Amino acid sequence: MRSHGVPNFPDPTSGGGIQISSGSGVDPASPQFRTAQKACQKYFPGPHMSQAQIVQHEQQVLAFAACTRKNGVPNFPGPTFGPQGQIEEKGGPGGVNPSSPAFQAAAKKCNGQR
Repeated sequence: MRSHGVPNFPDPTSGGGIQISSGSGVDPASPQFRTAQKACQKYFPGPHMSQAQIVQHEQQVLAFAACTRKNGVPNFPGPTFGPQGQIEEKGGPGGVNPSSPAFQAAAKKCNGQR
């Protein structure tokens, strides 16, 4: 990701996940991020889900987004998905402050939706 135009892309956590915070300088909605993500997709670990698992995952993520909008964050964007169900775009830097009390309350209430 760094060599493809996202210089502040974080190292994986000890559990293998990637955490992108709003203050990291990484914007998942930027053209540079999307281009780098496509170029590096083959390196992303993760389970390869069956079509049924992909559909279930997408439904859960969409339900979380809808719940979040319903519970105090009306501008929370819906995600877009890649071919393996990976989230390519979600709420966060695109206008929703994930540290705001409204988002925190909605996320807590909707957490079972994802």
